[in-house]
Amino acid sequence: MLFTSFNFLIFFPIVAMLYFAIPHKFRWLWLLFAGYFFYMSWNPLYGILLFLVTFISWFGALIIGRSAGSSPARKWALVCGVLLGLSFLIYFKYSAFFLESLTALLLRIGLTPSIPAVDIIVPVGLSFYSFQALGYVIDVYRGDIKAEKNLARHALFVSFFPQLLAGPIGRAKTLAPDLAARHDFDYQKARQGLLLMLWGYFMKMIIADHAAPLVAAVYDDFYYVAGYQVVLATLLFAIQIYCDFAAYSALAIGAAKIMGISLSENFRQPYLAASVKEFWRRWHISLSTWFRDYLYIPLGGSRTSRLKKYRNIMITFLVSGLWHGASFNFLAWGALHGLYLIGEDFVASRPKTGIHRVARVALTFVLVSFAWIFFRANGLKAAIYMIGRIFTNPLSGAVGGINFIQPIMLLGIIILVFADIYAQKHDISRLIFKQKTVVRWAFYVAAVIFILLFGVYGTDYAQGQFIYFEF
Repeated sequence: MLFTSFNFLIFFPIVAMLYFAIPHKFRWLWLLFAGYFFYMSWNPLYGILLFLVTFISWFGALIIGRSAGSSPARKWALVCGVLLGLSFLIYFKYSAFFLESLTALLLRIGLTPSIPAVDIIVPVGLSFYSFQALGYVIDVYRGDIKAEKNLARHALFVSFFPQLLAGPIGRAKTLAPDLAARHDFDYQKARQGLLLMLWGYFMKMIIADHAAPLVAAVYDDFYYVAGYQVVLATLLFAIQIYCDFAAYSALAIGAAKIMGISLSENFRQPYLAASVKEFWRRWHISLSTWFRDYLYIPLGGSRTSRLKKYRNIMITFLVSGLWHGASFNFLAWGALHGLYLIGEDFVASRPKTGIHRVARVALTFVLVSFAWIFFRANGLKAAIYMIGRIFTNPLSGAVGGINFIQPIMLLGIIILVFADIYAQKHDISRLIFKQKTVVRWAFYVAAVIFILLFGVYGTDYAQGQFIYFEF
């Protein structure tokens, strides 16, 4: 059930209205039912997988919580909980990649293996709720939270439907108590949530979904495109993936806020970052902080020698690349970002103001966009070939002219740029809410009509699945 589908526009109002209508002591059960119904609408069997991941994390944390000090049982419970929790992710997401890599290696050394090819469909959202469950187990082991004794309440934490499929990745310390708290209908939160959802639909339907076929036209026929087309498509993909993923986060956060529940911020104008390090403080915040807290810092973080610090950075970003996809191009993408951060560590910091900051923002955007080539390409060889086209065939290509000039999409991008710049120092919702009632409602109606005319019912509109569902 996509957030952009009519089914969701029926599902969510029913869930929200009944949430406030039923007695408080039953609301969490209603949300649990809604989460499993939402997830199983994709495939009924997915509910079994979601429950298994939930049960493993709950049971492992329960043993940890009941074990004293640094007992072997406590450590074994952590190891088993993490490994079992990762086992589903490894099987569904990486088994085909490992088998293909092993086959290629054996062929290279002269052997002819008879390893059967596998084609496994990755259940949507698996990477996100697996990490959320793993984070919970580790938090219990560290003593940051107490183990939840009620399996059903823990199941709600893992399956809360707004952020189930693509985050933001929740932390039990903040999200679990919020899900259990009493939330009466709050008009201010409801209108803030609806405004966030409206912005999410705008980014997804007006910008991301219009950009997707233009990007695909270049990346799917990369052998025949000119270098300038690769550059334009890559810059457009940078906008597409931002709008696509930030749209999902806005829709998830907005839907939760309507019910009075707070989800963590996931994007903070990332393309206005003046360094790659700052970019990762603004992009996919819930995942980048997850890797920081559960991988980078346990490895030693930056409180070690410079060489080990760089090792920790590279390991973290290589794992991050592999999390995004079981392919060497994603590993290259992660390695490139790791190298960016190591390179920045050698450069002396300077005041980030005025023209200097503008130049750094532009350079960071170029570096991040270049890395997106590896992320979007259909394999590592395809990425390298496309980069070669930029420098060896900048103007000539067999593919005809691709019309990157779509007025509605370009208008959407312009609005996005100004909105992000304004949001750096101001609250856009306050600007809207302080207007007179007539002005506010005129804006709401105009925005909805605009999205319907050029999104849902646009002549060249093709609804697309959210990009991060693939990961």
